[in-house]
Amino acid sequence: MMTVGSAFFWRESTRDAIYSINVAPLRTGQLSRARFVGALPSARLDWPIQRHWSYTLIVSRFQTGQFLKETPPGKIPTILLHG
Repeated sequence: MMTVGSAFFWRESTRDAIYSINVAPLRTGQLSRARFVGALPSARLDWPIQRHWSYTLIVSRFQTGQFLKETPPGKIPTILLHG
């Protein structure tokens, strides 16, 4: 059985950042007004071998959106440095 799908990632607000699991900002929301973060298309193939055994293959590739292209890692806005 083969399943194909895609996940899309958007910022809810143009002032919103991208955060890690512990809610620390990874990318500031102050350097870009773009909302589109990226897309993750994927394909999954499930192959049942026996009643209790199966193989699963998942292939996916993240496609970078405009927001990530405009906000490189480590780039800190001067507003945060002087604020």
